[in-house]
Amino acid sequence: GWLGIWHFLVGGHSVPGWLLVVLSLASLLFVWRVITVLRAPTGPRRQDYTEDAFFDLMWRWSYFAGDIQRPAPFCLRCDIQLVAMRDTEYGPWGRREVTHFVCDHCHGTKLKLDEPLEQIQDNVIRNGEWKKSFPNSTNDA
Repeated sequence: GWLGIWHFLVGGHSVPGWLLVVLSLASLLFVWRVITVLRAPTGPRRQDYTEDAFFDLMWRWSYFAGDIQRPAPFCLRCDIQLVAMRDTEYGPWGRREVTHFVCDHCHGTKLKLDEPLEQIQDNVIRNGEWKKSFPNSTNDA
């Protein structure tokens, strides 16, 4: 049992017993790592999905702690990042905040969305479109 193992480790060999323990643990760790890599799911990960077109704009974002961060709009025609311009409209409905996206580079994008920028970005973050683009996706980082 354990006593026999102890006598083997402290007994006389050409290799010290403590070194055999370290090498055995390192070998087990290596084998475990190889198995986990081989068993890892294949296919795209959610974090590989960093751009898509919504609201007639190309949106790009990064991830932090698994969540989409800072979605930024780009012109679909020339791929220049757009600066959202907030405005307030008045009408029979009352006052509402709108957001304009205009490409000053190619003038290919001239878009008005009837929502504030934060709501538009929230819609981009929470729309779940990545599930359609990556049906076999894993949520690993």
